[in-house]
Amino acid sequence: MSASTLQDFLLENLKPALSAPERLWNSDDCAAFLRMSRRHFMERVKWVRSFPRPRYLPTMQGRSRPLWNPAEVRTAQPQSAAALIQEE
Repeated sequence: MSASTLQDFLLENLKPALSAPERLWNSDDCAAFLRMSRRHFMERVKWVRSFPRPRYLPTMQGRSRPLWNPAEVRTAQPQSAAALIQEE
């Protein structure tokens, strides 16, 4: 199979990567999205009642980390990070 034939085959038969489900966000991802430090996010924002609750998934090491659904974080995002803190 020539390189151009292989390329044509792949372009026709592979779905774009964007159609895959989005991975869950860790605290670093959430903090980056909200434009704040991870420490501030973990100490203040994650505890605000209106902020989405994390999911805890098992790992091979037996420890779990908090993970958030990106769509929920995006919809819960206030106009500014300060608005999250004032809700407390």
